[in-house]
Amino acid sequence: MAMAMTMSLVASGCSAIAQAYDGTKNVLRIGSDGGIDSLNPFVAQLTDAYSAFEYIYPMLVQYDAKLQLSPDFASSWTLSPDGRVWTFHTRANAHWSDGKPLTAEDAAWTLGIMLKFQNGATASSATDVAHMTSAVAPNATTLVVTYDKPVANVLSQLQQLPILPEHIWAKYAVGKGQGLKTFANPAPIVSGGPFELVKFVSKEVALFERNPEWWGPKPTSRASAWSSSPTTTR
Repeated sequence: MAMAMTMSLVASGCSAIAQAYDGTKNVLRIGSDGGIDSLNPFVAQLTDAYSAFEYIYPMLVQYDAKLQLSPDFASSWTLSPDGRVWTFHTRANAHWSDGKPLTAEDAAWTLGIMLKFQNGATASSATDVAHMTSAVAPNATTLVVTYDKPVANVLSQLQQLPILPEHIWAKYAVGKGQGLKTFANPAPIVSGGPFELVKFVSKEVALFERNPEWWGPKPTSRASAWSSSPTTTR
């Protein structure tokens, strides 16, 4: 994500929104000619959308500045001797931006629906849960993920999967799960990542502010004004 953000900073644009924040130094402005095609992780395809999901949602693991997989919402993990069972220990006392607890159960639920509907509504995530057979949370800070055989790239697969708030998304995961794809997920979005998406206008702007409930180090930028207009130039 850091590399993508650095590359995007060479773009110009964002003028209307950026000018509103000219008096604040702790602002990151990103111009893009790609844009966010959807705020729904089961629908979105464009890179800018997935960058936004990394701002908004927690991930079990993340790439660090040296492009090495490192802890994120999962503070540590262990692998069983047979290479099939991964046990993740997640952050204690974490919260979503609406104040609700953010726990390993949210991660287990998210992976569970991706497994359940992988041939339908969550097909876009199917390759990232390949060979996964179950994801359970025996307690609030433990996630156990089981595979049918050893998988070499488990961490890199999980790095691509945003953890969703079960209390927001559960009502859409009924029947055949088609509601998961039709959920419009409008801003402001309940966030578990470093930023909240507080405003979104398609092909115009995505406005992020620091999430005061985030468990991690506070971002330097107070807000990010991100233009996604076809007229943006580089």
